[in-house]
Amino acid sequence: MFNYILATLAWVLMLAYLALFLHPAKAYIVPGILGQMGLTEQSMAAAVILKIIPIILAVFLIAMVALPGRPGRRKYMGVLFVLGAFILTGYQTFLKAQPGGWPQTPPGVEVQVIAERPFSDRIQALGTTEANESTKLTTNVSEMVKSIHFSEGQFVTKGTVIAELHDDEERASLTEAEKSYDRSAALARTSAISPARRDADRARLDITKAQLKDRQITAPFDGILGLRSISVGDIVNPGTVITTLDDVDPMKLEFSVPESYLSSVRSGMRIDARSEAYEGEIFTGLITAIDPRIDPITRSLKCKAEIPNPDGKLRAGMLLSTEIVRNVRRALAVSEEAIISMGTQKSVMVAKPVKEGEKLADITARPVVIGARMPGYVEIKDGLKPGEWVVVNGVIKAHPGGQVEVVKTITIDDNMSRAIDNAPTDKKDELQQARQENEQGVLASETLITPVVDPQSVPAAADQPVPSLPQTPSSAPDANVPDPTLNPTSTGE
Repeated sequence: MFNYILATLAWVLMLAYLALFLHPAKAYIVPGILGQMGLTEQSMAAAVILKIIPIILAVFLIAMVALPGRPGRRKYMGVLFVLGAFILTGYQTFLKAQPGGWPQTPPGVEVQVIAERPFSDRIQALGTTEANESTKLTTNVSEMVKSIHFSEGQFVTKGTVIAELHDDEERASLTEAEKSYDRSAALARTSAISPARRDADRARLDITKAQLKDRQITAPFDGILGLRSISVGDIVNPGTVITTLDDVDPMKLEFSVPESYLSSVRSGMRIDARSEAYEGEIFTGLITAIDPRIDPITRSLKCKAEIPNPDGKLRAGMLLSTEIVRNVRRALAVSEEAIISMGTQKSVMVAKPVKEGEKLADITARPVVIGARMPGYVEIKDGLKPGEWVVVNGVIKAHPGGQVEVVKTITIDDNMSRAIDNAPTDKKDELQQARQENEQGVLASETLITPVVDPQSVPAAADQPVPSLPQTPSSAPDANVPDPTLNPTSTGE
């Protein structure tokens, strides 16, 4: 009795193996089943399950028929074999009758030609913008404001006179000092006075000129002036802020990343920054400095980057969502719709033309290893080659071992455009924005970035465009303003 039970169990298991091996989609059903068990097709356990056990079952069943035994055993085994043949025949007939199983007319599908696209790994952070140079313009003397020569928000160049203080006394002293020095110089040439007396008059002249310069406030560098806090007639004292001056091109961006990324972040890496004020726009820059210390409280690493800002869109103090771009590479990509997931196993349907130039193609299931994900497509690390056809639309109609008719070849961009067109109205804007950001990221990834070894040693471009901002009539330079060659008095912020 035990032999009959054992033979029946072996017969049932053998039928299950044959049903699996005869199924047209076995190429991705088998990896899916193994994936549910935590195995791969290359593992030893998978080889035992798929090869060794079926061989053992077949040998056992043959032995039950061939070897002598109790009367009726061979007859029983013959009944099992005949019954198994009927079951398998009916199983194949059932599969062929299923919609899309083995159709007489190959179903139409859309395929995608595998090609490379730029990819990158990204580290996300939040950053705050700072002006490249920022200062508060002030004075180091106490005096009344004589005139103001700027408008709020005006762009000025280095040396431009911002404001003047009353200097009548200093100008009178300068005139007297010049005359005194001229007399001393003339008398010294005739040895009427000592050179020491002439030098003393020259020193007094220089001191008077310096006192006069303190009455003129000039811009220490090119930049945009802020809001003024004084008016004509005000008395200003040392430390009184007249206005602010910011150099906004380029802008600096300060952000922090967890210390776990210490080995991944370095100077010269590209960053992509986004602001809620400019939806869909990406501001690209380079990391220029990394703090040599880790914050012991937050366990984070502080970094600084520079972002070109020729149009003046970015302002100091803005919050930007930042992504550090690393490991920029080109890799094979395929639309997300082409990926078939069964457990941890990922696969695609590869279409191979029966003959060159024909639309009829044979279908095979190909396991793949995916990498980074981008909006609408994924990176293929292993399993596909450039130029191969992958079924994107109509995957459910494609079965391994069957054939399909390629009705159209589309690209990843075509597929994304179709998804946007078919999306609900409230989702179209969101998808369109994601696509625009993705396209900008792709263009930026294709740009060669040269690492910056020492940012301070890189000179600024002489022909860098200067943002032109509208000026009011009052912002025009005063015709009576002297030549702006005086040094500024300022307090760095």
